[in-house]
Amino acid sequence: MRVLFIDDDSRLLANIDRALQFHGFECTTCLDPLEAIQAYREQPYDVVVTDLMMATMDGLQVLETLREIDSKVKVVLMTGHLGRLFDRKRDGIGARAILRKPISIPELIITLHALENNIN
Repeated sequence: MRVLFIDDDSRLLANIDRALQFHGFECTTCLDPLEAIQAYREQPYDVVVTDLMMATMDGLQVLETLREIDSKVKVVLMTGHLGRLFDRKRDGIGARAILRKPISIPELIITLHALENNIN
């Protein structure tokens, strides 16, 4: 399964890349949401995991932009600010899952496997 992972924390991206590859996922990481959107345009991914709070573009803007490209895109949001998201229903914003930061690798892997089973 191909995963596009977006976060503005380079150390997190390096750790996630290693962990996902170890668990058999093909992972592309991007620090810049605009680069990630361009990467998705060039070749869609099975799942996109994005941080909610980033400097140049927030995760909801990423989700909305990806939905314009592909209405069936599967997006997982990560945030350390769950209060903001609980004010809205997950389905209402279009995310398949919302993960709390700091990210739990086992929880991420379980979420990705659940989405993978949904894809196949």
